[in-house]
Amino acid sequence: LGACHSETLETLGNLAALLELQEKLEPAELFVSQAIERLEMDRRVCTAGMVDGMALPLLDLLSRLAGILLKQERPEDAWPVALRVLHGCESNFGAEHRRTTAAALQVGQIAERIGDIEAAIIAYRKAWAGKRVVDGADHHETIDCAMRLAKLLHSRRLLSEVEVIYRQSLQLESGKEQPDRALVVRILWGLCVVLEEQQKYGNAESVCRLLLSNCEELYGVDHPSTLQSLHALAHTLDCQDKLAAAEKCYRRCLEGR
Repeated sequence: LGACHSETLETLGNLAALLELQEKLEPAELFVSQAIERLEMDRRVCTAGMVDGMALPLLDLLSRLAGILLKQERPEDAWPVALRVLHGCESNFGAEHRRTTAAALQVGQIAERIGDIEAAIIAYRKAWAGKRVVDGADHHETIDCAMRLAKLLHSRRLLSEVEVIYRQSLQLESGKEQPDRALVVRILWGLCVVLEEQQKYGNAESVCRLLLSNCEELYGVDHPSTLQSLHALAHTLDCQDKLAAAEKCYRRCLEGR
């Protein structure tokens, strides 16, 4: 059949997948790399990054290689591979496609791991924008992507934008018939912190009260997360000189601990 025949390459890919499942990552990487090299040498590889008439598209192999490299804790090696996948997906499918959003999310995660925060922000913005179209703005994966973006924007002190993201996410998740309470708590925590950092203590107090209510309902009154939210409420009250109310909350925290 030949080294570049579709069935030969499919066999290489299947063997690599089997090895990956067995956590035999080095030989899996070798076989995937061989398949990629053969595809790139073949005349039928298009400049856009897809394979004409082949059973295994080049993008699939590159995606698998990036995943294998990440499992080996080699994000620096996975980085250029993941970028190729993203660019190939954008060229072939457009920005608002499931494969493109998945590739952008992977690029963001890798960029975050190697410390390239600006690249991670750009990638998460792409993923979030695409997921709002592909999956819907209120989909849990879309909101999770928004949370990843908000975290990095927060590290860059873009507090107004972070607040907007948290408020939008809270409205979308809370508006569901069966909201994910753990996700609501996560959003409320982020919103509470960013409001306090902007010295919006009145708004922060309202959010902290909502956070406390959700924590009590989800975890119980004596759970560490509930007591933590109670302490956050006490701090916002303290910052507004509502000293009696703050003292009451602080005492409740001590009793619970």
